[in-house]
Amino acid sequence: MALPITKQKNFSHNQSDGSQDPLAMLAVEQTVAAVVQAPATESNEAVTVTTTAPVAEVKPSVAVTASAPSSTTSANVAFDTMVANLRKTGTVEQRAVIANFDDYLKTMALGIPIDPNDGVKKQFLLWNTIEMVLNRVSFGEFDTLWKIVLGYFHAHENGALHERAVYRFPEAWLYGQAELDTFHKMINLIKLTANPNARHSGLKQLDFNRTVADPLLSEDAKARLAVFYGK
Repeated sequence: MALPITKQKNFSHNQSDGSQDPLAMLAVEQTVAAVVQAPATESNEAVTVTTTAPVAEVKPSVAVTASAPSSTTSANVAFDTMVANLRKTGTVEQRAVIANFDDYLKTMALGIPIDPNDGVKKQFLLWNTIEMVLNRVSFGEFDTLWKIVLGYFHAHENGALHERAVYRFPEAWLYGQAELDTFHKMINLIKLTANPNARHSGLKQLDFNRTVADPLLSEDAKARLAVFYGK
């Protein structure tokens, strides 16, 4: 369950976080009849022999409905170790961010059917988690929390945090165009800089000053990002 760090919003739809198995397992049985004509006997009468050939078991295919596992790079191993430790010993804010990402990964993985009205609430949970890290934590907390955000996006870049997943349901967004625009802008920054080995080149693909010059980002948030990215 995600920890309650979201801002006060009035949802117009009931939230449903349940997931269902999309495919029912089917048993496949098959027999193949082969008709083999035996050589004629001395009476020149043809003998027909019918045999049933064994068929190898056919296993039904299963759709992948979970977020793709993190790749076994040294960066992701270090991230997984950090998160495992923070789940036990982290601050309230650190454990809240981790819990919210875990909830998002469980319910928003590519392949899991979800109603847009429920999906957009998960999108807002993701944005609210990112916004909390940017605007509502201390300078001392920010560095570790931002590394958690980047680490999740890097580890699950081919799963629930793929581009096709994190930009979903804009037509159902209930929380104002300004917040949606800022959300997408921050997602772009995160996606481009999530991989620590490609962070420098990723920054070159955007106008950093224009990205952080957003009315929904506090002056402290802008300063934290500038320090983190060496600007």
